Amino acid sequence: MKDHYKPKQIEVERRLLKVQRVVGENVEQKTIEAKVNLPVAAIKVMDVIATLENVRGEVKDDGVLVKGVIHKQVFYVDQGNLVRHLAEDIPFRVFVDVEGAEEHMRAQIDASIEDISWSVIHQGMAIKQDIVVRVFAKVTETEQVEVVTDVPGVDVVTELLRVESVVGEDTVRETINPTVELPVPAIKVFDIRAEVQDVTFEIKRDTVLVRGTIHKQIFFVDKTNVVRHFPEDVTFTLGVDIPGATPDMDAQVDVDVMVDDWRILGVPDSKHHHDHKGHDKHDFPHDPHKPHHPPIPDHPMPPHMYGQTLRQTLVIEAFVKVVEPLQLDVVVDVPGFEVETMLLKVDEVVAHVKDTETIDAEVVLPMDIIKVYSIMASIRNLRYEIRNGSVVVRGVIHKQIFFVDNANLLRHFPENIPFSIPVDVPEAEEGMRAHVRAKIVGDIDWTLRRGNVVMQTILVAVDVKVTQEVQLEVVTDVIGAGEVVGECPPHSRPYIVKPGDTLFAIAQAHHVTVDAILRINPQIKDPDVIDVGMRICIPEKRDWKG
Repeated sequence: MKDHYKPKQIEVERRLLKVQRVVGENVEQKTIEAKVNLPVAAIKVMDVIATLENVRGEVKDDGVLVKGVIHKQVFYVDQGNLVRHLAEDIPFRVFVDVEGAEEHMRAQIDASIEDISWSVIHQGMAIKQDIVVRVFAKVTETEQVEVVTDVPGVDVVTELLRVESVVGEDTVRETINPTVELPVPAIKVFDIRAEVQDVTFEIKRDTVLVRGTIHKQIFFVDKTNVVRHFPEDVTFTLGVDIPGATPDMDAQVDVDVMVDDWRILGVPDSKHHHDHKGHDKHDFPHDPHKPHHPPIPDHPMPPHMYGQTLRQTLVIEAFVKVVEPLQLDVVVDVPGFEVETMLLKVDEVVAHVKDTETIDAEVVLPMDIIKVYSIMASIRNLRYEIRNGSVVVRGVIHKQIFFVDNANLLRHFPENIPFSIPVDVPEAEEGMRAHVRAKIVGDIDWTLRRGNVVMQTILVAVDVKVTQEVQLEVVTDVIGAGEVVGECPPHSRPYIVKPGDTLFAIAQAHHVTVDAILRINPQIKDPDVIDVGMRICIPEKRDWKG
């Protein structure tokens, strides 16, 4: 029998994965109460259409603070039975408890409006609304996990694991210096508040292009010492180098902006003598919840200066993580060997479907036109609803229509068109999650009718990936890997000695004799001494007799 006992080294094949470990997740539902005052009395509300915009999350200790804007369109009937429209934006904040979350981690947010109810109050001059917002937050942290993919020569149990392997991540900062002409001359700037909106990204080879809009609210003091407000939008594009990135991958993008500095480019004004410390906290009451800008000693305006040109310094910070969906067989058990395992919590891809839908729209411009110069469009507020067998993708197409009127003046008209695209996904079930992307394909086709009616055809492509969360215990190491051990002879199988085992107990459990075990395990010098973790061979029943 000793001829069958050959030295062999246990070899283990491993693969290092960078995975997003799920720290925790939770759902919070909150009712937002809002009241809108009407310019004329209403007898009833026809409809309230609400969407969530600019939703973002900040990871705090043991939770995620989710912020956003509820954009509402209120349609109501006045006392003359005319249907009127009123638009309103309401900011909201929801804190989602996630135990174990820390500020350096990242969050994935999914927010939706579950219900809206309303009533007419104050003799028809106001509408009270209750908006139920549902927020899902998942906190993740990137970890490197080495898993066993095979043990050559040994029968192993494997499972097909689907993970989003992290290809790379990076944070970039870029400073921009936009200049804006204020509507009236200013003697100083009171405050500038900025936020990032409409962030999109495009993955190219080894690079991710991040685009978006910085929406600013500029508060300044005019020559009559009145504080005025001026809004401004600044578009930006950042390139983030991610070696290994390819267009078929996916990305997580978080962008923030900070107003670092500003300066009014002034001209002399002998009639106005005042203190131009600009950001001095003593000049105006300061909101303790808002960041305060320190004085800028290097560029103060002289006491007798005023100006209409404002130069700003903005710092944009973008975090980009590129992930690649992977499918690979990983080892979950090695019979006869003691192993080390780790519980992984991953999103398993149930289905991946792409679809294209044609959306027809009609817009009535405020005046007759000669021609349409161009139509620029982007997709905003993308969301989804999973039903059994399908995923309904919803969003808003934000358009900017540039046209030439009858006086040959180039004019601008904005328009938002909500859309809904049902995508057949037979494997989808309620309770699963989806990763949805959408883009406008090509240019928008349009036709001018009746002087001011523009018919448009928009082609929208959607990419839907349906996932379900699974927990899988995977093998990360095999005890004894790299050591030379004996290969079991024919008609026998390996066994790892466990705490409390004796050779007699092992023999009884496998219905063989101690002598039969000793004959094929010459490494056992003393039958009364076997070590925990020792690998021995157990003969089949027919080897009872020598």
